[in-house]
Amino acid sequence: EQQFDTHQDYMVSAFAALRSSSLGGEGVPERQRAFSSTKSMSQRREIICRERASGTVSASVRRGRGGLRYAIEEGEVEW
Repeated sequence: EQQFDTHQDYMVSAFAALRSSSLGGEGVPERQRAFSSTKSMSQRREIICRERASGTVSASVRRGRGGLRYAIEEGEVEW
């Protein structure tokens, strides 16, 4: 089972980026830099939609009691 829903570049922590940079690596990945520099929320949503690997939300999150599906139906979550 895949436990994440996006490219690994988005999961690099600030500490890992600093360590990478200090050892001659890329540091903060280009994907993170591009996302961080995007100020428009609609453009950020487009990036998220484009980058997300679909089908990776577990059934318990999506369907479980009080899960995402129900929160959306009840207007508790907006996109």
